[in-house]
Amino acid sequence: MAPPRIFGLGACLLHGPMTVAIKTGLAGRATIGRGGSTPGTYSFGEMLQLLDFLAGEREIPAELREICGYHANYAPGPGYPGMTGADVCLMQPNGIVDIDFDGFKLNRAQVLRYVTTPLKPLGRDVAKLTNSWYIKGILGHNEAVRSEAAEALIPQVPADIEGRELILAVLERARGVPRDTIADVGEIVRRIPLPIGMISYAYQHMPDGRPVFWPADFQQHIQAAAARFQLPFLEPWKLVLERGGQPVLKEDLRHYREEFIPEIAALYVGFASDIMAKSAVAA
Repeated sequence: MAPPRIFGLGACLLHGPMTVAIKTGLAGRATIGRGGSTPGTYSFGEMLQLLDFLAGEREIPAELREICGYHANYAPGPGYPGMTGADVCLMQPNGIVDIDFDGFKLNRAQVLRYVTTPLKPLGRDVAKLTNSWYIKGILGHNEAVRSEAAEALIPQVPADIEGRELILAVLERARGVPRDTIADVGEIVRRIPLPIGMISYAYQHMPDGRPVFWPADFQQHIQAAAARFQLPFLEPWKLVLERGGQPVLKEDLRHYREEFIPEIAALYVGFASDIMAKSAVAA
């Protein structure tokens, strides 16, 4: 059997191992997109935005491509029609709140890169306001906190800071918007004509490897959606726990050490192969 071609909907904890799997021959290269790697997608809104983009139903403006996580040349690939360029889809949502900016869904990592990280060196008070704006106001979808923090931050953004126009626009107009997990997963299942598997996401780990989910009920939301649509469910945190936590994690206790990634890659590819085999039997 040829290595499975996996279309991934997720962020670095999915795409990192998948890149290693492709380079080592464990997985084949999907041709759903071209001109750059598949954009990272943290929320269901980002996933649906990507599907809209691939279908030609939404364009991402050049000035928003980077903060949405899209390479400048990324475009639908020859294997997008009918999803013939992949054999299986693996989905790993990292959260159930979109960062909505005028209808576009911003990539969390890029918001940190282009908005919060440049502001934090401006002083302790600015750093505290920035954290409040992002964690409580955006991810916590608390509009009162978001608005108050943005109002206090905007006058303190220096005139000569790189990317000032984008920073100000995001502070003023971005909103945290919670998603309907069941409805979103149902829409993704409807739109992707491939066998699909769901992978759990741990926000962080304890030093011994036990998972920390944030918000606290996040895992229940994802498990419920997987059960509702009968999607196979994989929990990689169990392998992290089995390996003792710290020895296989970076200092932030969130990301995998480089030497552990091939093991995670093999876990994901095995999961994908099992899904394909069971789908073939069911057919």
